[in-house]
Amino acid sequence: MKKTKAALAVILAAVLCGCSSKEENSSSSSVEESTSSSFSTTVSSSSTISSSSTTSSSSTESSTESSSESEPLTNETFLKGLADDVILRSDIKQVFVPEGQDASVENLTEENFSSVLCMGFIYVSEPKGIFRTNLDNGDVYDEITMSFNDISDEKDAKYTRLNVGEKMCGMTLTFAETNFARTQEDALGAAGSYFCYGSCTFSGETELSGYINLRTEGSNFAGEGDVVFVITEGDLPVVNYTVDAEAGICHKMMNGSDKNLVWSNEYGCIFLGNVFDNAALAGFEIPEGNEYVKCRIVVDNVKYTSSTQFYPRIEAELVSFELI
Repeated sequence: MKKTKAALAVILAAVLCGCSSKEENSSSSSVEESTSSSFSTTVSSSSTISSSSTTSSSSTESSTESSSESEPLTNETFLKGLADDVILRSDIKQVFVPEGQDASVENLTEENFSSVLCMGFIYVSEPKGIFRTNLDNGDVYDEITMSFNDISDEKDAKYTRLNVGEKMCGMTLTFAETNFARTQEDALGAAGSYFCYGSCTFSGETELSGYINLRTEGSNFAGEGDVVFVITEGDLPVVNYTVDAEAGICHKMMNGSDKNLVWSNEYGCIFLGNVFDNAALAGFEIPEGNEYVKCRIVVDNVKYTSSTQFYPRIEAELVSFELI
């Protein structure tokens, strides 16, 4: 009898409180199920309690069904990353949709999708270690085409998804953001559909060799006072995205020329800052001039910005410098 009274007390409390959360409704429902037998035999004459119990049970079922319909069936989305990975709703920081539509992550669909911003991961490639300059590799350099005849323009679509805290080339990924959006490239059927942009920072000192130039005048390439470095030896992650009609989103060798230097590598050039903005950089006494000079440097906090829409950029903090 004491057990029966206790069960009745729980049911009445649930009815009077009008449980509002999903968890409370579930608890009320379980209590009703476990006590239904004794309830029907003990208080079968109490129509008021029976009616209240039925109402509570219906409310619980309705609330549970409504909650199930509003929740996503899966954490996965229709978006696909460059490492053949599926983008999860939990990866997404912000959703952008046409004006007037629901911009919640839970209601993201391919129909209302404009773009999404993801945080905490980036797509990178292991370096192949290919470096060429006209000053070091004159035997394979063609002055007419300003190219190197011992390397190909091969496109590589292999990427690794790297999460913040993980390492590559001895450096730790400390910041990363990735963007997926509708772009003109989607019409090409590029692998990794909708991917368009990535930005990240790797921390940890690393030594590089190459050529450096302190700009004495500005141009479309760099501004006055900018310090530009072209790598010829060293290990850095490759963060480079371009679109090819056949290969899809891929990375390839970066070719360039400036002043007395022509190069081909996986990075292009690295910007080390501006001596007018950075007093510490001015203290390294990098020689000014119209030519690039050979040097050995140590850098930290290497920042990459790359998009299928524009030319990639790499910046780094100079830690040490010496001419060689």
